Amino acid sequence: MTDSKPRIMLLTGGKVHDYRAGAPLIIEALADRFDVVETSKTADLAKLAEGGFAAVVIYTEHREGELTDDLARTLVNFVRNGGGLLGLHSATVTFTDCPAYMELIGARFTD
Repeated sequence: MTDSKPRIMLLTGGKVHDYRAGAPLIIEALADRFDVVETSKTADLAKLAEGGFAAVVIYTEHREGELTDDLARTLVNFVRNGGGLLGLHSATVTFTDCPAYMELIGARFTD
């Protein structure tokens, strides 16, 4: 039996909310049960294909144009193969130009 915690990726950042203040609170809330790897780089989603992550938490907004087709496929395949996905708060106003992402999130922000 191993003592290692499941590893999750926390993707943060955006134009409106204070993600620098919010991310440590999320990490603290999850730290007892998970090894949290935080990043603000959308390109780091490519690491999901390498294995080693149990889930990805998306706490971002207004990141249009950053989720390439390859990264979207990586995220979709990650979820299809059993990886977890949690979209927090403004995740419904992130990557809105990517139909595959919007389908995974299952909601769209309206004002």
